Amino acid sequence: MSNLNNYPVEAFPSKLRDVIETLHEDTFIPIEMIGSTALATLSLALQPLIEVASPYGNKKPEPCSLYFLTLAKSGEGKSPLRELLMTPFDDFASEMHEEYEGSLDIYKKDHAIWSSKEKALNRNYQKAVKNGGEGEVEELLLREHQAAEPKKPRAFEMFYEDATPEGIIKGLSEYPYAGVFADEAITFFTGQLKNNLGLLNKIWKNEPLQVSRKKEGTLRINAYLTFLLMVQPEVFEEYLERHGKKAISSGFLARFLFTETVSTIGQRRITLNQEKSRHALDALFEVIHKLLKAQKEHFYDTSKSKKTLILTDDARSLFAEKINQYQLHINQNQCWEHIPEFVSKAGSHAIRIAAMFEYDSDKNISEQSLKKAFTITEWYLNQAGKYFYKLSAQYQLQQDVYLLFDWIKNRFINPTGVMKTIHPQTGQAIDVKLQPWQPFSKNELETHGPARLRRVESLTPVLNQLIHLGLIVTISYPPQRALYIAMAGSDNYGNIYANRPFFTPFNLIDYKNNASSPLNGYDLARLQWQ
Repeated sequence: MSNLNNYPVEAFPSKLRDVIETLHEDTFIPIEMIGSTALATLSLALQPLIEVASPYGNKKPEPCSLYFLTLAKSGEGKSPLRELLMTPFDDFASEMHEEYEGSLDIYKKDHAIWSSKEKALNRNYQKAVKNGGEGEVEELLLREHQAAEPKKPRAFEMFYEDATPEGIIKGLSEYPYAGVFADEAITFFTGQLKNNLGLLNKIWKNEPLQVSRKKEGTLRINAYLTFLLMVQPEVFEEYLERHGKKAISSGFLARFLFTETVSTIGQRRITLNQEKSRHALDALFEVIHKLLKAQKEHFYDTSKSKKTLILTDDARSLFAEKINQYQLHINQNQCWEHIPEFVSKAGSHAIRIAAMFEYDSDKNISEQSLKKAFTITEWYLNQAGKYFYKLSAQYQLQQDVYLLFDWIKNRFINPTGVMKTIHPQTGQAIDVKLQPWQPFSKNELETHGPARLRRVESLTPVLNQLIHLGLIVTISYPPQRALYIAMAGSDNYGNIYANRPFFTPFNLIDYKNNASSPLNGYDLARLQWQ
């Protein structure tokens, strides 16, 4: 197994884990893409059957619906993977559609007969009234007949790909459990549905939707959607350029478990014997078929209720511990500082995944199951953190550090200006040209440094990063108070000093041990003097 992206396969239940591992070994499709697709199929199968009680107690239960967004190159195996894992669902949808068509045909015939009888009864009633009677008997017969109007069967629609918001709402009013599964999600990112983020956010939170009907008036429905969007990176990048700010600020993208696949194209080998993955898929499909059979029962008998899973006390304690820990990770200069919207949804993702793993258990959700669910959730958070880092203030600060370092380095190598000193023999003031690597006035950064960093409020945090990284120090030459930028050095005991000061003595002002903490993740090869 080649787990290039360190996907947490070990956190999955055995049947899912077997599918993920063996399918990867037999096809070499990226393991993280298989894992996301497998989780999406289980979410879709369980949507009408289970929910999970909120750890907060005073909130309504959450659905097990999940949103997945997977970036993968063309040829990575998106379509074959979707077709393979969705086989039971495609068969089930065909079966339900066939039954619907049969029921619809019967309904049309019954309704035609009913309409003919209604017309006849209505004529009898009109005739009785016209002849001066009350028509009470005829009216009673007509009302009884109208109350017995055949009901049109509900349509069963399980999948949406290129639907309009109106189309999805209409479909969900018939059957409120469905999925948007797109192995080429360019249709979503260029279609109309992406423009109604409020609708999709409501569905994720399971907030009621209002549907207007001519006969029934305004209806409120609780809808459920599982998303699996697999798209080429270039398509998603173009979407971000046009709509990214709105998608992130609205919380829409934060509801997705995000994956940027590590390509396996060029490393694959042809394996004609795929017995291991077929065996693993058969075991999983047996489970899926049972769940879809239960879905069918719920579809025809709307009185059936969902199973509500509850966290044990130990699991609730773990939940609180994790959420508190995550809050620390979104503080300044921490690993998830730039994705607080994603982190805010992590608790919901974890309890939903844990509920899916324990759906057939008679016990409450255990601490161990929730711990595994958090392991999976954290992997997706780290994926989002890595991908969206380029949009963050941290990333911009990092780029500014590289920019300022390059400017300072060039200034050291190519010095300009002079220092005023006293001639040792005559005692007169003279100007001496600065030599390479000698300190220069800090004021030069504000007058001649990189344009976007010349203001003090922009320059200071960047300069502090270079100081704490141990690359530069600031010094002064007493009795003057003016500051100078010097290249930092350290002795065998770790003591910081300034390289090649023009005058001695000098005072060390800002240096590594008294500056603010630096960011993580610098490319140190770009921060070398030589």
